[in-house]
Amino acid sequence: MIETQNPIKWLQLKNNRQLAINPQTGGWLLLDDVCKDIVQKIESGIETEAIFNQSNGISLEDIDKLKYLLHTHNLLAPKTDSTQNKCGPTCALKEYPTLAVLKITLACNLKCVYCYSNAGIDQSSHMSPETAHKVVDEYVRLNPGKSISVVLHGGEPLINFKLIKDLVEYSKKYDNKVIISIQTNASMVTDEIAEFIKNNNIQVGVSLDGPAPFQNTARVLQNGKGSLDQTLRGIRILQKHGVLFGVLGVMTSNVAEHIDEVLDFYLANNIYSFSFIPLMKVGRGGNDSSLYVTGEQIFKAYKKIYERVVENNTHNQEKIHERTLADMASSLFANENTFMCSQIPCGAGKNMLGFSNNGDIYICDDFIGDPDFKIGNVHEAPIDKLLAQSPIIAKTLSRSRDNFKRCKDCVWKRLCGGVCHSVDHYAGKDGELENEVCEFNKMMLPFLIEEFEKNPQLPYLLNFNIPNEDPRNIFVALDNGKDKDSIDLQTFYSLMDIHDVKHYEKVAIYGKDFEQNKDVMAMIDILDSKKSHSTVVLESSKLNCPEYKQFIDSNVDEIWIKPYADEKNISVQLGQVKELLQYRIKQNSNSLISILLPIKDNLWNEDLAHWIKDNLNPTDKVLLYEDGDANPKSVLEKIRKFNLKTFVIVVSYSEETYNQCKDIFMFEKQNIFLIDKSNLKGEKVNLSKVILS
Repeated sequence: MIETQNPIKWLQLKNNRQLAINPQTGGWLLLDDVCKDIVQKIESGIETEAIFNQSNGISLEDIDKLKYLLHTHNLLAPKTDSTQNKCGPTCALKEYPTLAVLKITLACNLKCVYCYSNAGIDQSSHMSPETAHKVVDEYVRLNPGKSISVVLHGGEPLINFKLIKDLVEYSKKYDNKVIISIQTNASMVTDEIAEFIKNNNIQVGVSLDGPAPFQNTARVLQNGKGSLDQTLRGIRILQKHGVLFGVLGVMTSNVAEHIDEVLDFYLANNIYSFSFIPLMKVGRGGNDSSLYVTGEQIFKAYKKIYERVVENNTHNQEKIHERTLADMASSLFANENTFMCSQIPCGAGKNMLGFSNNGDIYICDDFIGDPDFKIGNVHEAPIDKLLAQSPIIAKTLSRSRDNFKRCKDCVWKRLCGGVCHSVDHYAGKDGELENEVCEFNKMMLPFLIEEFEKNPQLPYLLNFNIPNEDPRNIFVALDNGKDKDSIDLQTFYSLMDIHDVKHYEKVAIYGKDFEQNKDVMAMIDILDSKKSHSTVVLESSKLNCPEYKQFIDSNVDEIWIKPYADEKNISVQLGQVKELLQYRIKQNSNSLISILLPIKDNLWNEDLAHWIKDNLNPTDKVLLYEDGDANPKSVLEKIRKFNLKTFVIVVSYSEETYNQCKDIFMFEKQNIFLIDKSNLKGEKVNLSKVILS
């Protein structure tokens, strides 16, 4: 059996609350001192009954609920590589970047004081159509069946509007698989340009720091005058034509100290989608330290941004989306870090590449012009060959929190996600030093946790992709166990779309005979691509099929195993389960195993209890279901006395059993959303319909 570490770290927060956090998984809970004492006893291996006897006024059910929270919030983790990526059968295939950032010109009508690209010095350096076409062709070749994204950057890309029109027309031959966006200062937007952007579904980001005191001192025209009037004119033209856009502001010390004025300005101009980034300390951004912003300044500014976002999104129909807060909410409250720029390794070289105006390739557009991060040129060799041969790609993809001096022992390293590679390189010496973003994250993350205790709706108010109600547990029964008619792959794929399955919902694939359901692995890949929590339910007699090891190999989130639970077959069945468990150890897999066992007196004995203790991890589960025993209470009391270290929960039961036994074990909610061949529309049913069928 794989023993657990003691991974939980404790931080004292306000109001005498204790934050329990696992730095390796990012799991956390906000607890009081009594709960902290119980958690530390659970961690040290003290049995539930002993904890109960030592804890005055704490029920067995309360201890179970706390163990359940530790389990579901990823606070207890086995000694496996928690950073291991989920990997299905397609892992043998190479995946290539799908985002290309094209510097289609280094010319600019502005001369921003902090420009990291030093744009506007060479006003004739435009990208040619041949180079832009080559990038698109290469990306489409490397990503068959996928959409690719092309961001047109500068300088000011509208200076090279001729190329934009050319590239849009050229990309049409790929049947809408090329998604084009543009980052602009908007000062050159005309009715013609806005209409073109609207008609061709080009996504738009506008660079704007705020009202005159900030915009006109930082984003100046080539003649040194302020650019606010021109930018606002362009914004109003975009709005007139119904072009949706988001605003990106650079947070200098001046902006941070006057953030309320900036927010007032945005909202007064009907700008509700915006985000801020600290200036990069390279290019002209490295020339004036008075513009630099500290982590504390960013934190104080974001506290005010937070207050405005929550207030607005609670009471107003027009909602504010602020990317940094939305991403932090996703990381904290959904345990998901989806923004590639705050991951380690980040998207550089993996999800995206930057292309200079002459076709030189860099791991990220932030590094364009820095020879240390150049991969090659798009005209000299195929991109996949350049990537395979590049030492900088290998070095970039090997970046790890556990290798960074500043991240290695940080309790926030999983929730923080990391710091933009370029910011880290130019300001933090590649993980050796804390930078302003590190300092900000260490203050903002606990602040949001404390605010969450006051307002449970907080995650949804900051990020509308986080549900404001309990997500569904979805079971897909592939067959009825009586004939060879099953839900096939195409139907499964359609069902996920028809039922609008969200990435945060749990999907269980259930089959009486997986030998007839050959598409199960492909179904798991579909769920993996949607980032859904995937569960496979295995039925009894087929447990020794070698195909089941594929589920371990795929690192499926959870495997439910329901053995034949009678005296004649149970020992053979458990032997087959043990083989799967041993294979999990061999493969260093993170898949959790849940054994479904009935509440039957003649099944539960010392031999079964010892098997569970010897083979299951504390993070695995025993799922109990009622199966007609005359006295379930006495059986549950008997199971409790075995002091199983594995988490045990009752998942299928009658109301009478619940009322009699709720103080003995924890009882799980029984409602699930079941989809089967007879009802593709799905219905809410009791879990026992699946377990006992």
